[in-house]
Amino acid sequence: MEAIGTLAGGIAHDFNNILSAILGFSQIVLDSLPPDSTVYAEQQQIIKASLRAKDLVQHLLIFSRKQEHQKSAVIIGHVMTEAIQLLRASLPSTINFEITLNHKTGIILADATQIHQVIINICTNAAHAMEMNGGTLSVSLDKRQFSERDQDKPVEIPPGEYACIIVSDTGKGIDPLHLRRIYEPFFTTKPTGKGTGMGLAVVHGIVTSHGGAIDVQTVIGQGTTFRIYFPLINMEATTEPKPESIPSGNKEHILIVDDEEAIAMFTSTMLKRNGYITTAISDSREALKIFKQNPETFDLLITDQTMPAMTGFELAKAVLAIRSDIPILLCTGFSSVVSGEKALQAGISDFIMKPITKQVLFQKVELLLRKNQQNPKGSL
Repeated sequence: MEAIGTLAGGIAHDFNNILSAILGFSQIVLDSLPPDSTVYAEQQQIIKASLRAKDLVQHLLIFSRKQEHQKSAVIIGHVMTEAIQLLRASLPSTINFEITLNHKTGIILADATQIHQVIINICTNAAHAMEMNGGTLSVSLDKRQFSERDQDKPVEIPPGEYACIIVSDTGKGIDPLHLRRIYEPFFTTKPTGKGTGMGLAVVHGIVTSHGGAIDVQTVIGQGTTFRIYFPLINMEATTEPKPESIPSGNKEHILIVDDEEAIAMFTSTMLKRNGYITTAISDSREALKIFKQNPETFDLLITDQTMPAMTGFELAKAVLAIRSDIPILLCTGFSSVVSGEKALQAGISDFIMKPITKQVLFQKVELLLRKNQQNPKGSL
């Protein structure tokens, strides 16, 4: 598990940097489009998918460290609708996609991103079973009530009311010798490069951790059906907070440092468009040199953590040694060396994980600048 954690950290860092560029430039493009255009809606889907990918990376890290997920009241029909929208775009034209969702199914206590992952993984697995000859992928959602006497009740779950997701394919079916192993990590019958063997293992782990159950029925040459059960709860769903207005800058000068030029570029572009002056540098040593030349000209430092020659943490300490009052925002795709607590103890104002949305970036910048104005150098 330690080795998996190390691997996950490396993947998270690189992948979050890639996601940062995708998300950042997508937001820049979105701002230049008419809100009522088709392209605007399509661009929003790219941003939404990027945020889902960000959440999945975080779940990979949590899985490797055996940490707890945050659960909330979720309308399962909404999560399924969103997942299905993403699936439609990726399925080949040889597969017929049939959807039957009861949107009055109800609410489950869950991590929405994990439920999304369950649906994507199961449906992707079903699509792979039909990639040679095509077929029909059927997805349905409805309520199921189980009592002690029900013969078809999955043995793993107690009596009660459940949301039941059914995913069926008309593929080749699963060999009985393989059926008992399908939830084992890294077990796969796919050719090299076609699968990792983690898809159904992750699904099983998520379903179990949510107090649910999963059942599979298969017929060779006819197809496979998965039934997934999540316990329903009696409470209101957690609603998304309404987006706050984005604060505008007042020509404050921000030094941006990131060895990924694309990230430095889009961060600079977004901040400039919102009323700030920026200096973007991709070399941390060069950034320190520029800061030393005129430290009073900068109002804020935004720096990446993992950079060659000089890390963001080292740069921050060097900058604070020159000017102790400057606010610093430390960003990272992943770091096992620096935590938020360690950063704050070193005098760094805030610590945030990439990728960062425009909304969060502007709010962080405005908050740090306002705090610094309220507590100028020399004040108690």
